[in-house]
Amino acid sequence: MVRLSVCGNYKIVVFTTVNVTDRMTRSIGKDAIRVLLLKKKGETEVFSPVSKNKRVFRVGNIEAIKERVVASVRESAMLAKEFKDKSCKSCGGSVFLSKKGNWVCEKFCWTN
Repeated sequence: MVRLSVCGNYKIVVFTTVNVTDRMTRSIGKDAIRVLLLKKKGETEVFSPVSKNKRVFRVGNIEAIKERVVASVRESAMLAKEFKDKSCKSCGGSVFLSKKGNWVCEKFCWTN
């Protein structure tokens, strides 16, 4: 599942394993659903990851799983809104959120 933001610079991708032929997923606890926030690189059609959420495990009933996936997608949407207003103070480039929760320049300008 892919959803583009209003401006088209961000997209939220949901990765899940569903067998195309029988439309079944792996058994409970054997697989996880992953939600990723991607940002468009310049004017190209190439997207790069800027944030990933915690995995959503397939445990519990289907309604609980669905609620956790929706919450994860909403979290990514809120991050996309936050990213829109952020840029590197040194070079003006885009930033991404590190695993430690720090805003980092995608050009790694502090290493130059």
